[in-house]
Amino acid sequence: MITLKKAVLRVLPLFVVLAVSGLTVQAGGILRMKPVTNSSKAVVSISNIDSKHLSISIEDINENVVFYQESLKDVTEFAKVFDFSQLRNGSYTMIVKAGNESLSESFNIVNGQLTVQESKKLQEPIFNLTEDNLVIFFNNKKAKDVTVEFLEGSKEFFTDYVDAKVTARKYALSNLPDGEFVVKVSTSDGFYAYELKK
Repeated sequence: MITLKKAVLRVLPLFVVLAVSGLTVQAGGILRMKPVTNSSKAVVSISNIDSKHLSISIEDINENVVFYQESLKDVTEFAKVFDFSQLRNGSYTMIVKAGNESLSESFNIVNGQLTVQESKKLQEPIFNLTEDNLVIFFNNKKAKDVTVEFLEGSKEFFTDYVDAKVTARKYALSNLPDGEFVVKVSTSDGFYAYELKK
């Protein structure tokens, strides 16, 4: 457990058994993008979805939705042929969000031809707030170092550098002053934010 103080921090190891905490481990969704040969079309399929809400968007490298955005409810599978012929030459990403999980598939359009770049599966951390404790389950399958920051507005209140082997960390909030905070969890793949009001 980490007790949040500006001057003194106390770190204790936290061993978590997911079954005891009431969390279930999800198998995870699968996103496939199969280009149609010599064309700007692709067959996109999403399966193994364990969420009541699914959103799909296609973004450019500046994270602007440029082509398609759709929200679906109560689906477990999805398949569609996309025609990207109206997209200019460039790099794009299809992003699928289902609950706490985010899947992405990057692709290029060059002279009307689609090529798939890479597949990424990012799983958001789970934030569990109880009484005066915040437990963060990192879901760090790629085993990368994690930074946890407690921010009050633009001011950094506390920063914790978490080793890649740690699966969860418990933060005691008893010394945190009243106010609104953002807890930012960062890896080299991106960051997730959790709003905390005390």
